[in-house]
Amino acid sequence: MNQNHRYTLIELLVVIALLVSLASLFNPALQNLIQRAKQTTCLENLRHLGVANLSYTEDFDGWMVVASVPYGATGQWSAELAAYLSLPWENRDQVKAHNTVMECPSSNFFEFGTSPIYGGYGYNYRYLGYFDDPKYWESVNSPQYDRQNIKQATSPTRTVQIGDCVNYEDANQSWEYGYIYTPATKSFPYLRHQGGFDVQWLDGHASFELWDEFKLGVNGDSAWNYKLVKE
Repeated sequence: MNQNHRYTLIELLVVIALLVSLASLFNPALQNLIQRAKQTTCLENLRHLGVANLSYTEDFDGWMVVASVPYGATGQWSAELAAYLSLPWENRDQVKAHNTVMECPSSNFFEFGTSPIYGGYGYNYRYLGYFDDPKYWESVNSPQYDRQNIKQATSPTRTVQIGDCVNYEDANQSWEYGYIYTPATKSFPYLRHQGGFDVQWLDGHASFELWDEFKLGVNGDSAWNYKLVKE
């Protein structure tokens, strides 16, 4: 047997072609595993936020966090929860979502240099509290936008509080980063996780929801999963 056999160029090209073929076969499976791992982390993040939200409401006699500062920037909910997550909390500008439970691992906000408070999660501002100003909301006859109390909830297990928000490149305005919208308000496709998105419900649990099903709501009401008081 010849111990000094050398591979010919054709043999090397065949080996390389086989390796490329194998890589093309395994790459989709690998990417799928990576995405599933990110989704699992996202759900765990939201469970932490759910615990923080429940702790907040317990400390404040049922009153929940609000989405934004009065007449100003979104993300106030992050600042109000920060103390319950061992994050800086003296003011909204101190909160940094990157590499914390406030950042979805599949979001791209950090890459685009947005305000550090944004991490890919938004708050149900439409039904769980836009900003805290009772006199103003009373004057415009819109009390549903004021800070809300969890004791009013008729179905906490099916009321969305926080979840994956619009992706950076899909937003029209920067304030959209900190909110989640009802399907009738804006047709954002929350498709960050393989055709769906992750949400944290008012009772603290988190789940994955397929957007095409979730956006239909219940009994023709696309906002049913967002409403504090169900009809």
